[in-house]
Amino acid sequence: MEDFREQLRERLSPNYGATNVQLSESAVQKRAGDLDHPRYRDLELGQFVDQYSAVLFLDIRGYTRLSMALSLGEAGRILNAVISVAADQLRDYGAHINDFPGDGIMAVFTEEEHGAKREIHARALYGASHLMALLSANLRDELLRVGVKDPVQVAIGMYSGVVRWQRIGSQESNRLMAVGEVAPLAAKFATSEHTKAWETLIGGSVADDVPDDLKEPRPDLIRTYDGEDLRRARWLLNTIAMARTIPDLEAARGVTDEAYARRHRKPPAASSLVAVEPAVRRRGAERRPDRGVG
Repeated sequence: MEDFREQLRERLSPNYGATNVQLSESAVQKRAGDLDHPRYRDLELGQFVDQYSAVLFLDIRGYTRLSMALSLGEAGRILNAVISVAADQLRDYGAHINDFPGDGIMAVFTEEEHGAKREIHARALYGASHLMALLSANLRDELLRVGVKDPVQVAIGMYSGVVRWQRIGSQESNRLMAVGEVAPLAAKFATSEHTKAWETLIGGSVADDVPDDLKEPRPDLIRTYDGEDLRRARWLLNTIAMARTIPDLEAARGVTDEAYARRHRKPPAASSLVAVEPAVRRRGAERRPDRGVG
């Protein structure tokens, strides 16, 4: 936690990232593909790869209000501080930072990198719970130190399923994207008006690997298409309790492995059950009416 606080404090400093420069054309070209996932970067237009993934979307609450009230320098410093330290933490948990949409982060844990679904879930749950615990414990105090009294808060959405990595756009302007419902649902979970600050909402099969005492159901997200209601279940993750339950990645693996084993545990075969003869009542042992006391 101290390293996190120090990074946050350093990046909130007025002198951090305050140099105004003119980018050359070569520099622009060099940095254009920085956020492309390295495993799918060589995909051409019209090509795709399908992979199971967990997408985590972090949304900064209250930033629009601050950006209207503060100078460009102050607004940029706050945004960069929160986004950069959060992105660094997520990378440590094994996430690929795929985008910085608006005032948020889209991070992806992919099957290609981490293998089994349980490993993806362990990393995503570990990352979400610990990042939220760190931000909720440090962000307000560090902002107050630099004179920002209005609260800057965070919400997280997470969803898992099959993602199609596909380059979208034209030859002149394109971007590698995670196509399908997973990324939009993660974003919607984080930014919904029904999601409060400091809450983490999860859905998809990643929610199956969370013990029941660390989550509680929330109303389904419902969208209507062609007259049919499309429902996706969502759960509120108790991030503080989960951060205590899984202090490291190995503990997170234990949680997801146990949840997986519990869901797939077969009931004992009928032939292995021993029939128990009913007890034979003794004569005169019939139940008598209650006569009361006294």
